[in-house]
Amino acid sequence: MSGDFQWSSVAFGGEYYNVVDLGTLGGTRSAAWAINNNGQVTGFAETADGRQHAIFYTGGAIYDIGAWSPGWSAGWAINDRGDVVGYIQTEHSGVLANSSFLYSQGVMNLLALTSNAYGINSFGTIVGDYFPGYPAVFVGNGAAPFGPPGYAVAINDKNEIVGGLTDGTPFLFREGVLHNLGSLNGGPGRAWDINNLGQVVGESGGSAFLYSDGVMQNIGSGVAYGINEQGMIVGATGAQNAFLYVSGILHDLNDLIDPDSGWNLLVAHGINNRGQIAGIGINSIGEEHGFMLTFEDVDPLPPTFPLPGDPIPPGADWLPPIDFPEEFPDEFQNGSVPETSTAITAALIVLLTFVSRRRKR
Repeated sequence: MSGDFQWSSVAFGGEYYNVVDLGTLGGTRSAAWAINNNGQVTGFAETADGRQHAIFYTGGAIYDIGAWSPGWSAGWAINDRGDVVGYIQTEHSGVLANSSFLYSQGVMNLLALTSNAYGINSFGTIVGDYFPGYPAVFVGNGAAPFGPPGYAVAINDKNEIVGGLTDGTPFLFREGVLHNLGSLNGGPGRAWDINNLGQVVGESGGSAFLYSDGVMQNIGSGVAYGINEQGMIVGATGAQNAFLYVSGILHDLNDLIDPDSGWNLLVAHGINNRGQIAGIGINSIGEEHGFMLTFEDVDPLPPTFPLPGDPIPPGADWLPPIDFPEEFPDEFQNGSVPETSTAITAALIVLLTFVSRRRKR
């Protein structure tokens, strides 16, 4: 299938999605958290010893990005260049903590200690959260926190950022201003994804929402996790069934796969512009695995970059590989944000605003 996905091929052609089992790394469990427009997926999978490792799925094969003993890792987002961001867990002096990473060009690099990376756009701008719990943009080998306590989950190519505050407020950060997206049913929520049209999806008060043109719309019980450029939305219902929302109708994805496949699709986390969907389900042998849904057998894409385990190419190590210190710096232990973060954040807001305005011209 080439070009952008046309929903009419399913709605009126009677086709089923094909379910691709991403498999594991020798264990019994895996999860798909994000998919790019090349049909490449990231998430995590269990190893034979039961540990959780971040994965990179491409060309019909699953690759182990790695983890550090005794901790685990997970990939949360992937852009069309194949850059993966996520977090790893490691132990220092008896303390377990997450640290954000970027996997790019065959190299896993540390972004910042005591942090999580959740989103990356086409230009490589990364967002997440930074201890002791602030939304953040990652710059080089550090983090620039902004706003009240919370977390940034996704960023589009206009550098518009969405996420949630710890008080239950879903937010949109645009041109230096943090916007409260509102609430459904008076309940707490968070924003999970944003496309390049500025449409935002998430959850609020137990319902999935679409925020567009300043209006928050209730699209049904559950959580909306992903949206593509055609405005197609995926997520999970309150009854733990993966859904696809398109043209004002919420479809149970289990009704759009072959009933003889043996799969029970629980949640859909991402959808690309080709209509391919990534998520988690129970397969025919009763194991919880990551899946990709597609309309036809996708020819394996020849990797244009190194895969985990390949030799590192010259010039690929633009960030230093992960090298954990024996002890965390004091500013990470006492629960305070480093003093330089205020200046960094101010400069970052100016930069993001400038870039966004230039792209509009």
